[in-house]
Amino acid sequence: MEFIATLIGLAISLVLAVWVGRDASRRQTQTAPFLWGFGVLLVWLLFFPLYLAKRPLKTGEVRSGGRVWNFMKYLAIAVSAYVPIVMVLALSDVAAQATSVEEAVALVVSLMLLMGLVWMIFAGGVLLIGLLFKKSSVIERGPTGTLAQASGGQYAKPYDSGQPEARRQSYSGDVQSSVNSEHQEGYGELASIKEIVDLSPQQALDEAQTFLVRQGYSIMERKGESLAMQRRFPYQPVEQNTLDLRVTALHQTEGGVQISVTGNDHEGVKEWQSAWAEWAEGLPKR
Repeated sequence: MEFIATLIGLAISLVLAVWVGRDASRRQTQTAPFLWGFGVLLVWLLFFPLYLAKRPLKTGEVRSGGRVWNFMKYLAIAVSAYVPIVMVLALSDVAAQATSVEEAVALVVSLMLLMGLVWMIFAGGVLLIGLLFKKSSVIERGPTGTLAQASGGQYAKPYDSGQPEARRQSYSGDVQSSVNSEHQEGYGELASIKEIVDLSPQQALDEAQTFLVRQGYSIMERKGESLAMQRRFPYQPVEQNTLDLRVTALHQTEGGVQISVTGNDHEGVKEWQSAWAEWAEGLPKR
């Protein structure tokens, strides 16, 4: 029976490792796909949920709650899916060792209750820990990561933060926006968020990219802690047909990021200043 259990475990690890390697390759993960596959092959109960929580999202996919919550959620799901297999193997082994029907029934019932209790405690504890770290305001919409760079941000879907008008108006005082009408072609800081945003640089750039795509911008470059966006006006002279923005999400030593926007699209910032305030208000703060 132990041999059968080992074979089943190896088969699950191998199938998931191949799937993860192929999926990671298609999604162009920063970590080499073969490393993800190797990790799943070694300890699939750990690395498979971790991969699902971190992998770049494709167009139309949504992930919310933050990475800790998603890891804990997928870990609970993986364990819950594996428990029935372990239970069937264990019950078969126990029943084979019984000397009578009554003893077999008693052992089977006892084992089922024990394993059910262990599963409830483990899965419930994992989900409880995940809920403690869950950030409902963190919403990732595909494409993200390297997939967003490959698609140029054209397909990032918008989202409605659902904040009432009164809260948006009150928060506008926390958003700095400077517009110099005498130097429309000059570059400078256009907007920033005074508070520290409780996101990683990549998560903050994902959110900023989604917001700016809603305003009509397309991604030009995404590297490190910065995101370059551009808005085109095809009927204008060549030297005047593009307006640029650069979003910077600087990691802070105490955690979180400081978000600022620089560029030359002064008029554009004027147009979406209230939308910026609403979007910024919906971000998690430290």
